Amino acid sequence: MQESVLSNPNATRVEIFKQLFLNEPDFRIDQMQKVLFDIKAKGWKDASTLPKDIRAVLIKKMPWISLEEKLILESFARDTFKAAVQGQDGLLFETVLMKNRREQWTI
Repeated sequence: MQESVLSNPNATRVEIFKQLFLNEPDFRIDQMQKVLFDIKAKGWKDASTLPKDIRAVLIKKMPWISLEEKLILESFARDTFKAAVQGQDGLLFETVLMKNRREQWTI
């Protein structure tokens, strides 16, 4: 028996969207993905290109952010930040954000 994408922590947003909205045209997926990279958008409520009923379902069924912050360590100079985050599959991983000599940030 096939596992539901909604219960599968490894399902992509596109897979989840397709399962939630079986009859929606493909351009809705493009709209959903565009808003994810819109710097002004803070959540599904800001996805104004999607109909309100779709936004309401997304708010309830698809997390906006797929990582949960577990720990953040900050250097004294505030030029390096180390974070432990947890994915929806429960696995933990670390990432580091550092300011380089050109005053740019590197992950």
